[in-house]
Amino acid sequence: MTTNNTTTGGDRTQSDFINNSSINGDLINAVVDQMGGWESFIESAQDVANYGIDSGFTGFIYTRDTVEFFIKNRRAISQLAKDMADDFGQNVMDMVCGFNCIKDTSEEMKEAVAHCVYGVTLTDEDDTVANALAWFAGEEVCRSFSDWSDNE
Repeated sequence: MTTNNTTTGGDRTQSDFINNSSINGDLINAVVDQMGGWESFIESAQDVANYGIDSGFTGFIYTRDTVEFFIKNRRAISQLAKDMADDFGQNVMDMVCGFNCIKDTSEEMKEAVAHCVYGVTLTDEDDTVANALAWFAGEEVCRSFSDWSDNE
């Protein structure tokens, strides 16, 4: 995990962003690293916030990369999803099953969501959900950055 204090993009630093975001700092660092570092992140964050991460952004293109990212950051991503679902007055399973890249409320999908969110050992069938949750984390960090930088 790295924190880059280099001044870039209107004197916005990664540390400043972490200090002004409600998102876990370790998760922010992980997303920034996954996207190729601070410079690459700030160049892409607004587009991710506007159009979604599934458009093909560094570190979030290939399922093998997103699943690995999810596994490494599972606890923070799961907590972010639980907190957001709670803020929306939903349970996390329904929220995740409603993601555009999933849109499946079958019992099998709910089971895959439970595996990912509640720490059960993942199976190959859970890759769709792990990918979706990695994208969710990337988009939420980018959205938080976009909101913060717009208010700077």
